[in-house]
Amino acid sequence: MSTDIKTHMAVVTLGVGDYSQLSYKPVPTPLDMDPGRELIKVLSCGLNNTDLNTRVGWYSKDADNPTGYGGEKPSPFPLIQGTDGFGITSGGQRVLVRSSTPRGWYGSDFSGFFQQYCEVDSRDVFPVPDGCKLSEAQLGTIPCIYGTAENMLLRASVREGDRVIVPGASGGVAGAVIELCLARGCNVVGMTSNEVKAKNLRERFGTSVSVRIVTSLPTDEKFTCAIDNVGGAGASLLIEALEEGGRYVTSGAIAGHEVKVDMRTVYLKVLTIFGSTRWNDDVMHNLIRYLGEGKLNPVVGRTFKLGEIVEAQKCFEQRKVAGKIVLLPWEGEGGV
Repeated sequence: MSTDIKTHMAVVTLGVGDYSQLSYKPVPTPLDMDPGRELIKVLSCGLNNTDLNTRVGWYSKDADNPTGYGGEKPSPFPLIQGTDGFGITSGGQRVLVRSSTPRGWYGSDFSGFFQQYCEVDSRDVFPVPDGCKLSEAQLGTIPCIYGTAENMLLRASVREGDRVIVPGASGGVAGAVIELCLARGCNVVGMTSNEVKAKNLRERFGTSVSVRIVTSLPTDEKFTCAIDNVGGAGASLLIEALEEGGRYVTSGAIAGHEVKVDMRTVYLKVLTIFGSTRWNDDVMHNLIRYLGEGKLNPVVGRTFKLGEIVEAQKCFEQRKVAGKIVLLPWEGEGGV
């Protein structure tokens, strides 16, 4: 690729607030980089809850001092957000960039992928396997949702034979959790809010006897593991549905972050509760292996141009699209 241009287009989040904080404009293209840094031409970037949460300051317990996704330090606004990155290197290699690093999160703690070019740490770059047949839009969904899902499963040591309950199954992370659980040989029950979403999920996962899609929590069975990206009042019900020695892991709370839990259930049933944010080192290596084996099949519901960021985030918040929403930074812009 040629990078003999001084500027490129990006969405800059000016600060904490509503959609008016999103500014689509030219920014300088980093051409002189330190050793260990790399310039990626961004071809696609999936939208995620963390993009909206960071912009509105949702992660902070102190409204006057909003923090980024890690919940410990402020996001450095003005900031280019976007935690999902698929693109090509200067040598033409197709790559994914991990969302979570030991230094923080792309798009929350430092500049991310809502732009045409992104400077990244070379240690965060992972080549897409030769022969991978996923589209550019599909690959743009992999790092954040599949990385989050894989990290949750690693944290809870999910393995063959586990009976897993997954709420919010029509969501991006939960759908990835189901795929990755099936790849491990688990039996999965995915919960969703209505029959329309349930029908879409049954079509996605087919007639496998290892997965059932339901619209309410089964009351006549217990599970070895609950993988929860939803939170809210349902979290306590999931904990009650675990068998003795069961594991509960959470990486989100879109339905509410304050949960009432009967601690007697936790200690009498010898349950283990895991939080999951920063990724295990194995996460991206595992995802690249799964891609090479053809085990990942993300569903893209709709794509938008980079300059349509406000429309895209409004569509995301409405949660009416089945599948991931993806930004295509070069669509309608021409190649460079």
